Amino acid sequence: MCLTSNMPSITIEARIANISIITHFIDTVLPNIDKKIKTRMYIAADEVFSNIVRHGRLPQNAAIDVNIDTTGDKAVITFTDSGVPFNPLEQGGLYVAPSNANDRIDGLGTFLLAQIADGLEYQRRDETNILTLTFDLYACKKPQPQ
Repeated sequence: MCLTSNMPSITIEARIANISIITHFIDTVLPNIDKKIKTRMYIAADEVFSNIVRHGRLPQNAAIDVNIDTTGDKAVITFTDSGVPFNPLEQGGLYVAPSNANDRIDGLGTFLLAQIADGLEYQRRDETNILTLTFDLYACKKPQPQ
């Protein structure tokens, strides 16, 4: 299935209880993609949204914008928030397990995103964080001749 370009978006109140709205949004915009790819999108969206809500120090009644752009064999999910500047790509993508039970676990979410998404990009523009996740849908790639 080759997808044509469109860019549906949704604005969601920044509350953990609203994570399911993103899952429904992905289902609505991308109803026919492979279940394994969609599951990766759900996990990544859950991780990004919950991190923004928990750690973004957002203003009261803040919202998070989520866009899905589909072109050819790629789906791009973009999260935009007004929280404190945070570039997850600067975390190095390396997760090191805590050495004892009292150590804080950091970096696991970034490590997870790097493993599930096919591409990650971060920008800080006009006092907003913009995190873009790319997923290859593979459906439009033609087999290479032997």
